[in-house]
Amino acid sequence: MKFQLTNPLLTLGVPQSCATRTINSVAKVLASRHATFIKMPSKAEAINIANEMFQKYGIHGVIGAVDGTHLHISKPLSSGPVLPERFFNRKGYYSINCMGVCDNQNRIRYWTNRHAGSAHDARIYSESHLKVILESQYEAECPLYLLGNSNFSFLDVTKLTLLLKLYIVKSQFY
Repeated sequence: MKFQLTNPLLTLGVPQSCATRTINSVAKVLASRHATFIKMPSKAEAINIANEMFQKYGIHGVIGAVDGTHLHISKPLSSGPVLPERFFNRKGYYSINCMGVCDNQNRIRYWTNRHAGSAHDARIYSESHLKVILESQYEAECPLYLLGNSNFSFLDVTKLTLLLKLYIVKSQFY
């Protein structure tokens, strides 16, 4: 883990090894309890979120937003099947590509960080558990949507069985 001079832990005189251990400990605790805090809304909660979104923004059936982000990492070491090139992203640095969903109150509803930086957002979605959740959790009588940027535009939304569709909003509207 790289620490920059602007890191507040370093200005307090905390050694990098201590900061790294602390960050790792906190991350492990959060990861072990992720199902308590990070979960897609129930059907009833999703309908409530959609109603709130309609009242506030006038868009029918929206329950959240999906997007990808790159977490900058140092160049991985070559070991076994891990190829450092897979982590080199289109922006010119090594990263882990993550995808998340948040709701109308900015609560994280889904998160995955299992892909190397070279993976495209649409691929991450198509291989994610989120896709399974969206295809199985909601009923066809109540179509619900996620807002996403154009990185998700070529997904075959008809495969989502018309239960929960991925609503595409071009990046210029953000």
